[in-house]
Amino acid sequence: MEMKSRGSGRKRLLALMMVFMMILVTASGCGGGAAEDQPSSSAADTKTEKTAEKDIGADRVRQIVLGRVPGATSSNITEFERDIEDGHIEYEGTIVYGGVEYEFTIDGATGNILEWEKD
Repeated sequence: MEMKSRGSGRKRLLALMMVFMMILVTASGCGGGAAEDQPSSSAADTKTEKTAEKDIGADRVRQIVLGRVPGATSSNITEFERDIEDGHIEYEGTIVYGGVEYEFTIDGATGNILEWEKD
């Protein structure tokens, strides 16, 4: 049986810890070459991802809009689209009901009506 000195065991443990830390840093994208291998995202992409987390969704927006036009149904919504303006989600569209056309813009994060026009 071979006897090892305490110093050599500590050196091995320290070396293993250093290798483990290097693996963690590289895997997290903070290491030297690892970030070059990963696709970079622009600030606009990051804003879009963060904003998307706050989106109330198209179904909720339709409910809000239809609540402003009593008697109208989803089939009366003739145009409807989701857009990102200055990092904020907005829903825009048109409802035609009872011979009247309504154009709207809704904040996708809060559900607040930003624009409402009646023609």
